[in-house]
Amino acid sequence: MNETTLVAILFLCPLLDAGAMAFVLFFPWEKVIESETLEGKEPCITVPRLFLGLLAAGGVFVFKLPLLIVLGLDGFGLIHVTYLDLVVGAPSVGVAILIASSRLGRPAPWIAATPTVRRLALIAVLCMLGGVQSSLIEPARLQLEQATVTVSPQRVGSRPLRVGVVADIQTDAYGSYERRAVERLMAESPDLILMPGDFFQGSHRSFEREFDDIRQVLGRLKAPGGVFAVLGNTDLDEDRVRLMLSGSDIRLLRNEAVTVSIHDRQVTVAGVDTAWHGEGAAKLLADLESSPDDGDFRVVLSHYPDVIEKLPAGTRVDLVVAGHTHGGQIVLPGFGPPMTLSRVPRRIAAGGLHELDGRRIYVSRGLGMERAQAPRIRLFCPPEINILDLRTGPPRGH
Repeated sequence: MNETTLVAILFLCPLLDAGAMAFVLFFPWEKVIESETLEGKEPCITVPRLFLGLLAAGGVFVFKLPLLIVLGLDGFGLIHVTYLDLVVGAPSVGVAILIASSRLGRPAPWIAATPTVRRLALIAVLCMLGGVQSSLIEPARLQLEQATVTVSPQRVGSRPLRVGVVADIQTDAYGSYERRAVERLMAESPDLILMPGDFFQGSHRSFEREFDDIRQVLGRLKAPGGVFAVLGNTDLDEDRVRLMLSGSDIRLLRNEAVTVSIHDRQVTVAGVDTAWHGEGAAKLLADLESSPDDGDFRVVLSHYPDVIEKLPAGTRVDLVVAGHTHGGQIVLPGFGPPMTLSRVPRRIAAGGLHELDGRRIYVSRGLGMERAQAPRIRLFCPPEINILDLRTGPPRGH
């Protein structure tokens, strides 16, 4: 689906759905249903009538669904349309109800509404504020999240290490926000930087337009132990990614491992390809388990957190670092993210440092958002860059 068609759909769909609901609510049905009056004097919007309006909007939504799919709307696109219904369509009807049922200097309201309907209309209007928060405020509320990872005394060295994580930049325009994120990470003086993929999500035209800015921003990422990256699921063109990274200190790993010396420690970074369940990834992980133990700290860098399923109990891998889920982008208090597009438990996909059957994993909520047909939203799930402080601690399990 081209961008013009998508914009037209996103504009028209909430307009049609809200229009169907408004028609049921405001059409002068008092000539047909005389019982719908307040004190027998004027037409009135009651809860049953409001329910009929919702049914009408839902009916229009379902009716146009096959056409939207034929036009090329995918699952994210349907979520986008639903989101606009909630934060634009429904609030617009709510505003109309509140204005029409208020006097506002008039001798009488245009149409009456029961107190319950007015309260529900106010709730609908508040959904618009939620849309402002999730679309305009929270996506720019960058956080620096830190976690301490204990290093087994069996690993060589004693000095703490700082590992920076920049996951899922996933933008179609590198600007001040991305520069600020990189500068904030570099201010923490990381010894090593890991990037779990999804550098860019946009057309070839937008890539060409942003190319110089991309190179400039990524070129600022430097660390004594190196900067290592893997491909993400939006990095469909490997040549384009390598072109982005050329001239920078970022090394792309595709089912390969690199051991670096940082202070008095040895760190092995194993970068897993996006096909984390494929033969190449399986061989890399098997080599990590069987290679001679030189006391190095072993990290698996993967876009998908699901790779943790491929590690055995009692694994020699000390930590998995992943992205992909964006923390769900929407988090419901007391429940977590409704959707993570990952098979790992929701509590892990939501982000942070976790242990699963003795295997440790850190999942970053990432810097950017899902694009293409998806709504650009975050709610109770701000974007983040990460610092992992590796410090020697007691053996795990103690």
